[in-house]
Amino acid sequence: MASQYQFVKRYENFSGVDYKSSDLRFPEQYATELRNVKFSQTGSLEKRKGYQGSAAPKGGCGVFTYRKYSPTGAEEFEIIAVDNNLWKLTESVLTVTYTGANPTCDISIIFDVDTAQYRCQILEGSTQVLDFALGVGIDEVLPVTMANLVSAINALTGFTASATGVTATPAAFSDVVLNHDLISAPLTNPSRYWVAVNSPGTVLPGNATYKNDVNFENTSAVQLQNCLYLSNGYDEVIKYDGQNAYRAGVPTPGTVTTNVVLDASGFTGNSYIYKIQYLQKDAQGNETAGNYYQTDPALNIASASRVELTIPNILAASGFNTNCAVVAGAQAVVNTIAVDNGAGGPQTLTVGDTAYFYDAVSLAYVEREVTAATGASITIAGAPVTVADNDVISNNLRITIWRSKTSVSAPTVWYAVAEIPNNSFTASQVYTDKAQDAALGAIFLEPVTDRSPPAKGRYISSFQNIMLTAGDLEYPNIVSFSDIESPEYFPTPDNQFVVNDLLGDRITGLSPSNEFFIVFQSRAIHSVSGELSTLSFRVDQVANDIGCAAHASIKDIRGALFFMSLNGPRVIKGGQVPQGLGPFDNNPFVSRIDPRFDQISELDDEKIFQLKRSVGFHDRIGQRYLCFVPCESLVGVDREANANSIMFVYDYPRDSWLEWDNINAAGGITDLSDDLFFSERRYSGTSLAVDSCLYRFHTTNTYLDYADNVSPISCYWKSAWDFLGEASILKSFLALRIFSTEEITNSFTLGVKTEINWIRDTQSSLDVQVGSGGYGEDRWDLDAWGSPVEPTLTRKLNNNRVKSLRVVFENSEAQKNILVTGYELEVAAPYKPRFVT
Repeated sequence: MASQYQFVKRYENFSGVDYKSSDLRFPEQYATELRNVKFSQTGSLEKRKGYQGSAAPKGGCGVFTYRKYSPTGAEEFEIIAVDNNLWKLTESVLTVTYTGANPTCDISIIFDVDTAQYRCQILEGSTQVLDFALGVGIDEVLPVTMANLVSAINALTGFTASATGVTATPAAFSDVVLNHDLISAPLTNPSRYWVAVNSPGTVLPGNATYKNDVNFENTSAVQLQNCLYLSNGYDEVIKYDGQNAYRAGVPTPGTVTTNVVLDASGFTGNSYIYKIQYLQKDAQGNETAGNYYQTDPALNIASASRVELTIPNILAASGFNTNCAVVAGAQAVVNTIAVDNGAGGPQTLTVGDTAYFYDAVSLAYVEREVTAATGASITIAGAPVTVADNDVISNNLRITIWRSKTSVSAPTVWYAVAEIPNNSFTASQVYTDKAQDAALGAIFLEPVTDRSPPAKGRYISSFQNIMLTAGDLEYPNIVSFSDIESPEYFPTPDNQFVVNDLLGDRITGLSPSNEFFIVFQSRAIHSVSGELSTLSFRVDQVANDIGCAAHASIKDIRGALFFMSLNGPRVIKGGQVPQGLGPFDNNPFVSRIDPRFDQISELDDEKIFQLKRSVGFHDRIGQRYLCFVPCESLVGVDREANANSIMFVYDYPRDSWLEWDNINAAGGITDLSDDLFFSERRYSGTSLAVDSCLYRFHTTNTYLDYADNVSPISCYWKSAWDFLGEASILKSFLALRIFSTEEITNSFTLGVKTEINWIRDTQSSLDVQVGSGGYGEDRWDLDAWGSPVEPTLTRKLNNNRVKSLRVVFENSEAQKNILVTGYELEVAAPYKPRFVT
């Protein structure tokens, strides 16, 4: 039979991988294998963007974005990293100004491939006046600092440089800048460093103790009432109010004793009972008042007397918000107050705290912002005050005292006596009550429910403005939830329920989903519907054969929960049965990438996915679900995510699964102002410990985006096997035509390989230059004319008669993107319609 020329046209097949289909029934729109690629807005094949080191090691047990809103509506977003403490990401801004006479002057901060380090380069006219090496920032014993860079620029004639904040941080963490025009405007360029969040001590010590445990998971977090709440299951729930991190809720006071002393200026009467409460007013203005202690028996005071109450304080070691100071000597009409801790030591209030104390000028307890603080003094905002020796100043942590009025029977109503500052430096304090009944204040509103602090839990979430915790190590199947009055009030055991499945599984995750609240176990899923606030709810089992492997993998995306199960990625909407994320063929209950998670036969422990520590994130800008799944190694007792780890990426507009490697996001993923950050967990040979540096994905939209800090990005994409529907008949693949019809910021070398007869080895290879020589020689970001390139390239293929062929595109060039819009294969077929061997 004479050969017939045919064309295989692949214009829409740049899609994700499919590991479920066989080679003979493979859908042409999917890839058989790929790594480190993504799709442009129009569907062309590109390399994923790379990242740069952004901050020195801190955290590693979770990273979150805290979104704080002021009463005026202003937004202030912060990245918070978690280890055994909390750390706030802070910017140091480099400002460079040019005052010279040259009409052109550019500055760049780039990674230089030739010297393998970041450099700051300044071009004044046609003369390079600065080429300053910045190092790499990561794993450097003596990094080049921001201060070093500022000095180098200031040494130039006509240039002025300065930097805000801490300038001892590595200059290599400065954001990449390409050819910024200093004539048009000064350069203002950020770098970043961590600042410890104020706290009364180590707030999450369990993270340091158990971080190498096989069952360890990152800390979980939820934001309610403008505050961030964090929980890890080992320690009490922690609250960050934008100023301090401390234990959420307030405790119930211990025993309060009363002593009646004759005093002509005091009061008389019958049936006097006191109620004592702790009250915390946080930096966002939320008030949390705990359970009360009631004195007993009632006092019957026959003669005018005063009552001395000995009230226990909340001590600094408790973990609550106990920043405090004691006035050192009487001081009149001052804004700077000499203070100590009552025993000559340093006070613990910090700038930004709200000082609560008695002011003799206004004859009232007042709140004032602390604007400066040393170990021996604090400075407050507002009008001057007068304070007495040993007056207590708390960080708005108060003790509220209530008292009944005289009664011939047991009292039923109590009234406000005073709100005094808590003294965290001493076990108790004495308050003297001489107030007449008529002088008492507001009526006490007795709590309707228990106001115990939040229950411990490895996982924390919210639903219907109520906070929920679960995964307590001692009670692994109990879900606890707060009262509607406050997320910090946990009435136990009333506000609890148990979830069980037939396998006796434990809870592994929590999340709201539309009108339902979903409770995951590792092999079962339960939905909660109804009203938690009125205890009118029900718990139903949704599935008993699939569950969630990692709470941190759960993300609410467009009304559905994406999560990682033990079998692969899944999606659930409300209380419906879960389905495969990126479903396979006509089976909605499995995913096309499920085979990647079948590792029963894997013999190398360092290649086994640790699904429990998967970390998910919704990349709203890229419209992708990212799920980092670590493989781990032990270095001594230290556990790190190793190079076998994979970032699984679901491009949901295109229903495509991608795989990215050389990304270590074991410490968490978050975003800030549309920038994407991730934290690693990696053993450093320099520090001889597991470090957690922060990285930021590039956003310059130039060729500089295509590097992983200091490493090239290697990518490849492998097509389906093409055999024209005839697997047994020989045909000849003659030529390949590649289309690259969109603009790109650089020329590149596209490695093209062909594999034949379903054998996964290279049969032939060639390199195709795209956008090089003549037009297309200049980068699009530098040439004002655009420098157009030829949109198609055709190459002959060195293939004899074969049964099937697969095309492979690859690139490993440093700082190079690729772009392939589609391709065609010219085929001569068939030869003889008979079986061949």
